[in-house]
Amino acid sequence: MINMEHFRQTLAKAQKTQPVAEGEQTGVFERLCKEVTKRPALDGITPIDMFGLPKPLNSGFDLIMRRGVLPLSEWAEVLTLQKTEAENLANMLVDKGYLMANMLTADSEPVYKIRFAMTRRRRVSGDIWNSLET
Repeated sequence: MINMEHFRQTLAKAQKTQPVAEGEQTGVFERLCKEVTKRPALDGITPIDMFGLPKPLNSGFDLIMRRGVLPLSEWAEVLTLQKTEAENLANMLVDKGYLMANMLTADSEPVYKIRFAMTRRRRVSGDIWNSLET
């Protein structure tokens, strides 16, 4: 479950920050935070769920899926956010069950990995074969 106080503080910090680059789309962080808060908490995400993520989140998840892990600096670059904003957004996604965070880099920068949902095995009854024979 998302901590609403943490979300309010994150939004307040975002409003005080400057854009990363000239001409950057304003409000990306706020838009993504609102989108993430609307989504349900999960025990992992499926590849199908990733198709429904808004841009640039879907690009970030796609890159993590291809590489296996992604450090904070690259996560921020893909999302065109400042590091603090990208880290706050990633923490929200960790809280929601979409990502996992580890401290694997030499400079203690967080590294993110997709938390995939467990798939349920479907048991097919042996009676199905009998019903198909008749």
